[in-house]
Amino acid sequence: LSGPAARKALGEGARPRPGALAPRFTAVEDTPAGNVLALLSTLGTMRDDGWRAAAAEAGADQLDMRFLEGVSFLRKGLFSAAMDALSDVIRRAPDYSAAWFFMGKCANLTEALSDAEEYLRNAVERDPSQPDFYLELAVVLEKQKRDGEALSLFRKANSLRKAARRHEKP
Repeated sequence: LSGPAARKALGEGARPRPGALAPRFTAVEDTPAGNVLALLSTLGTMRDDGWRAAAAEAGADQLDMRFLEGVSFLRKGLFSAAMDALSDVIRRAPDYSAAWFFMGKCANLTEALSDAEEYLRNAVERDPSQPDFYLELAVVLEKQKRDGEALSLFRKANSLRKAARRHEKP
């Protein structure tokens, strides 16, 4: 589901139900979140409004700006506003893996662990190359006393980080 079909399925003001949007993701490169995670790391804490100008200068489009707004709300502890912004991104672009990830972080921070798990599983499904997605999911599983599953995901994240470091070396 995407675009009008996603909005119709969710309702204009509704938050996505975990697992409600499960389109198959064809390739990691196809996600609009591909470069936004790199941009996010350059914007600092995003607790003041200076990040907007920096993001615009870096070429963030309207959807990326809405995503970044959600992350900014999250970092300020405004969880409801963060969920609203990130839900809006997911309604508009269901394969935006970083939005699913930050929805999961938000749900984790508010102790909505089953929702957090589902959001994070959506993130991992859409972009299985991101170690942070596995780490956050492992933390959620650990909180649910599912240590065996959590350990497996911690190892997966570690493996992805090691592989990335090998590829970075000249």
